[in-house]
Amino acid sequence: LLDLDPGPSNWKAAVQIHAEEAYILPAQTAELLGALGREDSKTTASAGVVIGVMGAVGGVGASTLAAVLARKRSAHNTTVLIDGVPSSGGIDLLVGAEETLGARWPDMGFKRGSVQATDVLEALPHTKDKMAVLSTARSKVLDPFQLNPAELSAAISCFSASENTVDVIVDLPAHWANSEVMEHLSYLVLVVPAEVRAVAAAGAVA
Repeated sequence: LLDLDPGPSNWKAAVQIHAEEAYILPAQTAELLGALGREDSKTTASAGVVIGVMGAVGGVGASTLAAVLARKRSAHNTTVLIDGVPSSGGIDLLVGAEETLGARWPDMGFKRGSVQATDVLEALPHTKDKMAVLSTARSKVLDPFQLNPAELSAAISCFSASENTVDVIVDLPAHWANSEVMEHLSYLVLVVPAEVRAVAAAGAVA
């Protein structure tokens, strides 16, 4: 449960929704990121965590939060940050990997056959802190590829089936809230600013 400074946290609401923790933002941002980035005791040794990050409305920082979570987890586990927004300009820009060589979405073929997570990870661009990034491309060449929920689900399944622990952080569009992608997530983070329109939109998404 998140509340704005100066608080205090609404503990009654926290109990009603069975929240594990309550945080005051932005004062406890570090603690929040630490909690979201922790190893979950319910996760098996061989399976990584899959976290989807979705903004209730546009421009609320969902992509930024996804990138921060991925960087946090990459300090301990092999981590891939996935750009799951079809209209995105490329999440590789956000993490400074736009000029790094490596495969982007149009180069991948998760639905065209069996691919190994190890091979995919080697092909992807990596940040300086060794975080893998699966991003959309900005090529001006006409390309028939269109990112869709089925393609994204296949990618998540590929990484989740890895012999080694691979954490997956996915930047998601709100209009995919009812898609098959949700079935692959360990957690879904819905970013909702303190605005009437955003809260109304979040209610529809929920």
